[in-house]
Amino acid sequence: MTAVLPVQLSVEVPGTGTVVVRVAGDLDAGNGTRLLRLLDDLLRGSSALVGRAGPDGARLVVDLRDVRSFECRGLDVLRHARHRADTVGVELVVAGVEDRRPVLPGRVLALLDSALAG
Repeated sequence: MTAVLPVQLSVEVPGTGTVVVRVAGDLDAGNGTRLLRLLDDLLRGSSALVGRAGPDGARLVVDLRDVRSFECRGLDVLRHARHRADTVGVELVVAGVEDRRPVLPGRVLALLDSALAG
């Protein structure tokens, strides 16, 4: 059995109205909780997002390119983040998974698709 790696989260603000959250490690239920807290905090009070939207609107990008493994309960966080982002008028973008879709389990794909549907 492979040990679960702690998730590493980093936040970048590449421009007005955009925040990028990079996620690395294993996205399981426990690590998903950390990600959820961070996304909620950003959507609740980030001056880079709320009230400072660029010409295309505010955008929160969650980059999952460096996630080693996905657990359904960890990914469920994205559905909550989608709802929260819609509530505050921020576009949620999930990046870094398209090239991995062919090897992801069906339940993981279903959760990703529900988070991507806006």
